[in-house]
Amino acid sequence: MSDPTRTHTVDVEEADPKSSSTILVGVVGSVLLIVLVILLETLYFRTAQDEHERKIVAEQPQQLRALQAKQRELLGGYRIVDAGQQTVAIPIERAMELVVDEAQRNDGRVPAPVRADAQGN
Repeated sequence: MSDPTRTHTVDVEEADPKSSSTILVGVVGSVLLIVLVILLETLYFRTAQDEHERKIVAEQPQQLRALQAKQRELLGGYRIVDAGQQTVAIPIERAMELVVDEAQRNDGRVPAPVRADAQGN
């Protein structure tokens, strides 16, 4: 029945995988995982910083906008400062023109500024 000269080959799986390939897969997988985590953290923190700048830093508070509008109005308009002393405020552009004109008439000497607080206001 069986022939002793005939050899039988049986496909047998190896009991243990090669340790070098297991180590290589483990190391490569660990490095890829670390790189992925670092990239995701960088993306998160950059997005958080952009949102912070867009929502907090770049947005002017309402009080600041109102104050700046009032200051622009004071600098750009005519108004009476003190009717008793006949003191008025003029737009800043016009005041600069008048100072330049007066300096040209007085050989380059610019008159001393008149301040409202120096007059007792």
